[in-house]
Amino acid sequence: MTKCKLMKGLMGATALTVLSTGTAFAQNNFTSAGETVSNTFTLDYEVNNTPQTQIENSGTPTQFNVDRLVNVTVSSPGDTNVVADQNDALLPFVVVNNGNDSHAYLLGFEQAGGDDFNTETPSTTPDIIFYSEADDLDGDGALSETERAAGTAQNYNTTPGSVNIPVLAADERVFVYVRQNIPAAQADADQSGILLYANTQTVTGGSGTTLTYTETLGDTDGNDANALTVENVLADEDGPAITNDTGPASDGAHSARGNYIVESPNVTASKEVYGLTAATVGTCDAIPALGSYTKPTSSTEYYTPNSCVEYIIEVSNAGAQEATNIDLTDILPENLTFRQAAVRGDLILSPTAPVGNLSTPSGGQDCDGTVTSACTVALTNATLAAGTPGTPTVGYLVIRATID
Repeated sequence: MTKCKLMKGLMGATALTVLSTGTAFAQNNFTSAGETVSNTFTLDYEVNNTPQTQIENSGTPTQFNVDRLVNVTVSSPGDTNVVADQNDALLPFVVVNNGNDSHAYLLGFEQAGGDDFNTETPSTTPDIIFYSEADDLDGDGALSETERAAGTAQNYNTTPGSVNIPVLAADERVFVYVRQNIPAAQADADQSGILLYANTQTVTGGSGTTLTYTETLGDTDGNDANALTVENVLADEDGPAITNDTGPASDGAHSARGNYIVESPNVTASKEVYGLTAATVGTCDAIPALGSYTKPTSSTEYYTPNSCVEYIIEVSNAGAQEATNIDLTDILPENLTFRQAAVRGDLILSPTAPVGNLSTPSGGQDCDGTVTSACTVALTNATLAAGTPGTPTVGYLVIRATID
């Protein structure tokens, strides 16, 4: 199907220039398509200082109807960091109607190709969801994670009988998310590009009838033979999509690229035990507060009965993604009496249940093998922020006990 670009003299060229240099979220406030613009004039003159009959066209004003400017813009707010084997990862886009009339938009996406990997079909269908502009509660033209959580996701679906595609008024936008699975074999920094495209559609049909969506085409004769006829003027830019937005510009479609980038946590853990100084034996239950705790570097006491020992499970993250849902279980050996346990360093407990995330035996419980369950220290649902290979984040589960 052939599409064409229509430039209507100086006015059309000026409109195209404005759209090309504008921002995606600017409010154009264009005159609506189909609106009639009328004007009149009067001319007064004299002959030999004698006023003559006024010439005017108030009875037959000059009129034209504003043509339909068709301009859709697709943009990517940013890439999405993912981990290998992640399901239903969302990649955001924004589709804006920068024209002066309402239009529907068929959406789709392509794999950019030439990247480290292609994504996979998501566990949850469909592949595309979208949110309306009403979900943008602060009106800043972007959808925050908080706004998305509070909003209503709409499943994009073009199956006959269950059509659900966005219809946007002039200057309106929709927040679109591509949903895909990430293959399990991907390494850090691997990238996969997604090209989302939006194709402008003209909707026919109404209440009680099946809606029909057809591609919106520009005027084919290349001129404005009738000023009162509303023509389609295609004014979109060319996008990067390989198959569905191949150009040239002004074809009623636009596209943008977003990227899935693999960034995994790099978590390691180790366990050590230290004999504390004699002065600490009497205060074995009192682990220093978060800001005061310092990990021992060596034992300063023999491991004799009634002395205090400190077990430290150290967890570090040198990866670019935070590690979440960290669960740690430590079963104390026989011949110990549990005294205290605490989380220190960069390990963060859930703010909704910080106490419940660290379960311990009752203070002073003997761990002699007869009541093993009572001697288990369990940490659940902790988080360790992202770090770097040179500066990992480090957290500790600290357990104190006395030797029987």
